[in-house]
Amino acid sequence: MLALLGGGTDATAGGESSGRVPVLVLFHERATSADLSALDRAGVRVERRYEIVPAVAAELPEGALDRLRANPRVRAVEPDAVVRGLDYRSTHDWGVAHVKADQVHGAGNTGTTAAGTAVRVAVLDSGVSCEHVELEGRCAHGGSYVNYTTSSDDDWGHGTHIGGTIVAQRNLDASGAPVSAGVVGVAPTATVSAYKVLDQSGYGSISQVIAALDDVWNNGSPRADVVNMSLGWSSGSTTFQETVDKAYSAGIVLVAAAGNGGNCGGKGNSVSYPAKYASVIAVAAVDSSDARPCWSSTGEEVELSAPGVSVFSTWPENLATSPRDPQPVCESAICHYKYGSGTSMAVPHVVGAAALVLAGAGLSDASGANGLADEVRRRLRDSAVDLGSSGHDGQYGHGLVDALAAVGAGGNDDGGTIGWQLEATGRKVKGSQLVDLRWNKDAASSDSVVTVYRNEAKLAETENDGSFTDDIGSKGGGTYSYRLCGSGGNCSEQITVTF
Repeated sequence: MLALLGGGTDATAGGESSGRVPVLVLFHERATSADLSALDRAGVRVERRYEIVPAVAAELPEGALDRLRANPRVRAVEPDAVVRGLDYRSTHDWGVAHVKADQVHGAGNTGTTAAGTAVRVAVLDSGVSCEHVELEGRCAHGGSYVNYTTSSDDDWGHGTHIGGTIVAQRNLDASGAPVSAGVVGVAPTATVSAYKVLDQSGYGSISQVIAALDDVWNNGSPRADVVNMSLGWSSGSTTFQETVDKAYSAGIVLVAAAGNGGNCGGKGNSVSYPAKYASVIAVAAVDSSDARPCWSSTGEEVELSAPGVSVFSTWPENLATSPRDPQPVCESAICHYKYGSGTSMAVPHVVGAAALVLAGAGLSDASGANGLADEVRRRLRDSAVDLGSSGHDGQYGHGLVDALAAVGAGGNDDGGTIGWQLEATGRKVKGSQLVDLRWNKDAASSDSVVTVYRNEAKLAETENDGSFTDDIGSKGGGTYSYRLCGSGGNCSEQITVTF
């Protein structure tokens, strides 16, 4: 059985008092009608059959477990355990500016491609209140997988908070001025689809999360580009791992909360599933000073960090009271917003940044695998602002997500040039490769610091003094591309050096 992401006791998703156990049955290959008939004869009640993986969610008598595991066509029988979203613990959208998404917006990229296609984000959570004044038009109902409603509207609040961090539109009053309590998302013209896998208390099951991913896989027209999973549990599931691996191989970017099980010393591995899987980006939390809160989980799987402390975002208007503190922010008895803390809140910042990368120009499937997911992931990772120990570490991963650097050029037109004339000269010193970059610094005289990119990955931030030397350090041959970008997201043309 799997522990909850936000703490608490372990429990299975169904009631054991009935003598029936909720399980995931993973077959070696797609289950046939004969397989399903055999399950029925054994007293196994199939609740859901999946397409993305050869598995079913089922309930069976406890005495049938051993017989089912002995079936040669069955690969694994696993507990269908509880999944939980993070409770709220506790300034206005500080996180959006902190990851430099506002600068990307200023360059014309808000989550929609130059051709007018909005990046699609699936939010697997407690649903989303799509009727919220700042989510209208950017949010759609995807499906419900809980047993008491077919609506994916949010009756817990968590999913609406997540959705707002991704796509909220700044609410304006009658005069056109921003409402004081308003908030803007990281990718405000992307779209979110709500998949309700958590109930009104924030609980769900692995089978429900797989069902949502199964529908994202099968029924998306087109499929979602990015999946937000601000939820988790404590033990692995082969069935779920195969599900996310299959989705990732199709080019879907998967992002999940690292968990809230950390300690102040940052010791040990407390990363939750599904963030622990290699096909999923695990996100830790930082505050506005880039410090890791004690509760943010740590471990080698942590890939990125993002704002996760006192994040202000949207809240369902019909949840005027809440069992969680602090209470929603209300105006004229209408409650629209709330502060929240946790790695759950960090995830949508990374999801939004991924949407901005996908909306920008110049992205291609260089790896020849996993669609664009590898390329998005590489940009997010390589452009992150290093925190903690030098390089990757288990507390901050590769560092704070930097949307501006990840997008590279910032806008949909790949940034455009601003008059820079960039030159690059390769040379070798005792066989080691060095590249001297030179540029006309007056072309961006307002920038005291510029960013150098090598092979589309952030290499360094350096003074705008007209020169920089890249000590590659390797010997032999190689081809390297370089580009220079200013603070507004405007960049030079890309140039190439070959040894």
